[in-house]
Amino acid sequence: IEYTADEDDGLKGIVKAWPSPWREIRIIHTRGTPPVRLYPDGIQSEQLTETVEFVAGRGAVRYPLHTLGAVVWLADDLGGITTATGSRELVSDTADGYSLVMVTYTTRYYQYRAESLIETDAQLLIEDISRG
Repeated sequence: IEYTADEDDGLKGIVKAWPSPWREIRIIHTRGTPPVRLYPDGIQSEQLTETVEFVAGRGAVRYPLHTLGAVVWLADDLGGITTATGSRELVSDTADGYSLVMVTYTTRYYQYRAESLIETDAQLLIEDISRG
């Protein structure tokens, strides 16, 4: 779970959650007086580009992958990259290779708008609702 405060209003912000493996969830608020209100914005996706370090044929992006896009090796070419949907881990064809790569990928997440009447700390939890 990641929270980003609104630049213009410190009592508002955006909450993003990346369940891995991907499943149906909701975010629940467990602490704070007055309560933090959460308004679901649904599933969002975002295309990101990162420079990733590969050590012994493995690297990781910051957020779970939904789709892998462009791959540009910046140093030694370690071949193709494999990954699993919902994973952060990347594996190169060269198992013992070391290099840097520019990776473009799409991540998806659940987004909520958050609001409170006063500045407060809050604990937010992911509730798994995929099992009914």
